Amino acid sequence: WFEDCVLKDVCQLPFEEPFRMQLASTLRGDLLFVVCFNSCEACGVWKDSFQVTSIWQGVKSVLVDDFIGSGTEQILVLFEENSQDSDCLTSFQLTDCGEGNYASDMSNSQVRADRKS
Repeated sequence: WFEDCVLKDVCQLPFEEPFRMQLASTLRGDLLFVVCFNSCEACGVWKDSFQVTSIWQGVKSVLVDDFIGSGTEQILVLFEENSQDSDCLTSFQLTDCGEGNYASDMSNSQVRADRKS
């Protein structure tokens, strides 16, 4: 990030060619950048520390919203399907990159989830 036209900090992203970034406000009031890449991967980066907290691979889509009605946002990661029935959602993860984490298939879910200190 920049302050008064001076570079203050950078974040090394785990993949190349990012194409979309969304901002999520989590349960603890922290802000999280969700970055999607052209290579079907995504990651979560804490805004205040620029630390990568989560990495997802084999991603079809990433959505940010208050899916559980808690008043804060969660990240819904939809993974690419291997089955012939593309209308059926079978592999996803719903997380706030903190205490809230639910995955439909733990073998396809989050590769790394480092909790913020």
